[in-house]
Amino acid sequence: MILQNVKQLWIKTKNSMKKIMNNFVCILITSAILLGCEKDGKSLSTVNGFKIKTYTIDNCEYIGDVRGNDGDYLAHKGNCKFCAERNRKKCQ
Repeated sequence: MILQNVKQLWIKTKNSMKKIMNNFVCILITSAILLGCEKDGKSLSTVNGFKIKTYTIDNCEYIGDVRGNDGDYLAHKGNCKFCAERNRKKCQ
C-alpha cells in the first residue's frame, strides 16, 4: 500500500516536472526568437539645417525616410562605414 502511494506520487511529480520543463523550453525559445534578433538601427542627424534619418539595415547604412506609406524612400550612403570596412578587408 505504501509502495503504491509512493509510486503514484512519483508519477505525479514526474509529470509535473515534464510540464514545467516543457513550459520553460517554450518560454526560452520564444524569448530567443523575439529578443535574439538584432534590430535595425535608426539615427537622426542634421546636415545644413536639414534633418536626415540614417538607417542601418543588414550592416549597411541608408539615408531616407520610412513612414509606412507611398512616400517612403531610402538610398545607400556613399560613405557607408560598413561597406568601407568590407572593401578594406577585401583589398588586404
